[in-house]
Amino acid sequence: MLFKIALKNLLGARLRTFLNVLVTAFSFFLILFMSAMYDGMLQHAKQVTMDTEIAGGAYWHPEYDPLDPLTFEDAHSVPPAAVQALVDEKKAFPVLVSQASIYPG
Repeated sequence: MLFKIALKNLLGARLRTFLNVLVTAFSFFLILFMSAMYDGMLQHAKQVTMDTEIAGGAYWHPEYDPLDPLTFEDAHSVPPAAVQALVDEKKAFPVLVSQASIYPG
């Protein structure tokens, strides 16, 4: 009985029912699409960041602590022979991190 009344109301208001179903389906599809697109953009950004910043990995001096700027001066030395061989083959490059001051004017 209740199903018959609901079906009669839906069929009686054809255009309004069709528009409600269409807008609801379109909104649901759009929400799923945007969610998937943002997730894909986030994954791509993480991959690009890893590729550009650390590529195949990083070798840090044993005394280097990126969170302690007071150890910058003590955390440098000549690269070990294995790392120097990679530098010579252009498969790695050394980066010297040191403190600096910028004065205006």
